[in-house]
Amino acid sequence: MSDSNRTLHYEFIIVGLPGLQEHYTALFIFFLFLFLVTILGNLLIVLLVALDHRLHTPMYFFLWNLSLLDILLTCTVIPKLLAILLCRDNTISFSGCFAQMYFFMTLPAAEGFLLAAMSYDRYTAIVKPLHYNTIINTKVCLIMTVTVWVLGILAPLPSIILASMFPYCKSNFILHIVCDYPTVMALACGDITAQANVALFLAMFSIYVASMSYGRTAEL
Repeated sequence: MSDSNRTLHYEFIIVGLPGLQEHYTALFIFFLFLFLVTILGNLLIVLLVALDHRLHTPMYFFLWNLSLLDILLTCTVIPKLLAILLCRDNTISFSGCFAQMYFFMTLPAAEGFLLAAMSYDRYTAIVKPLHYNTIINTKVCLIMTVTVWVLGILAPLPSIILASMFPYCKSNFILHIVCDYPTVMALACGDITAQANVALFLAMFSIYVASMSYGRTAEL
């Protein structure tokens, strides 16, 4: 097909859960319950850690950030899924799809880096208990947390920017419940090899940083 005959898409249709349309009401109730439990549970942790001064320690500070990330990740995916299940609102704009994709990649990446920081915190507490309060002080906690958020925000950015520059003309049906990177890139026109390699490298880097900390802690 020539370039002049291609139809470029400026919105996508999230297929959701094909074949289960007759169960959408039950699925809506299930995911709504899951959404509320997740939000309320993590929100309770956030409030308790913020209000109780006895919990103002490095371990609970990191747990506070982990709960916040869980809230944001849940809000990235579930509301649109609920709209699909209840209102059959399957369409999502081009910018909305890539915004969802960005947060869907950013928040898990930040969680991985945060778990690595938490592993280092536990490693220090076990290996050097007498020096723990000196090594893991307030300044170090803040630096580690800011680093976690910055790495999480920046890591997926090149992949998202490169993906958004592609024209999309194959189809606008996303066979998923969310705008996932591989699913959306499969709809792009042209050769996506370079973009896929960049995304793979960044994903491997994120996993490597997290797994190194996990592995070091597991050796204890």
